[in-house]
Amino acid sequence: MRGGMNNTNIEEMHNAHGAKPGTRCGDCCNFVVRRQRGKKYSKCRAYGYSSGKASDWRAGNEGCGMHNRPFDPATMRPLMGQTRLDGQMEF
Repeated sequence: MRGGMNNTNIEEMHNAHGAKPGTRCGDCCNFVVRRQRGKKYSKCRAYGYSSGKASDWRAGNEGCGMHNRPFDPATMRPLMGQTRLDGQMEF
């Protein structure tokens, strides 16, 4: 973990959508900066949002296959929350 952010989120995106060498997340239409209580939080629409660090995003991450492919919540589901963690139970 570098800079307090988790690298597994971009790894999940690369596993699900492939990597797109030569691109950066910060240049993608799905990259957003949210402002809350005087602070800025970078997020990815395609990955999904939470109010915690689990969905924080780095602008310098290598882009994924969703790079500049607009995320449409009407027809797509964000990746966050779809991946089961080791030992996680299903109900």
